[in-house]
Amino acid sequence: MKKAFLVTFCPTTRVVVDIENDNLEDVFEFFKVIRAAREQIEEVGIEEYLNGENIDEIVLDEELPYPQDFDL
Repeated sequence: MKKAFLVTFCPTTRVVVDIENDNLEDVFEFFKVIRAAREQIEEVGIEEYLNGENIDEIVLDEELPYPQDFDL
């Protein structure tokens, strides 16, 4: 029997970025760090980040279950 699950990954990557201050209140600086992190993940490969070691949670989807679970 098929079931629907919600899977949450929580990958972490380390980047080195040249920024003006370390509180990231400046939106430009904030997105500079995000862009660097995305580029790092893309360069290394998504398969290295989305794997069993980086799963934060797996829960049965009860709000929108697989169609066979609906009472028709």
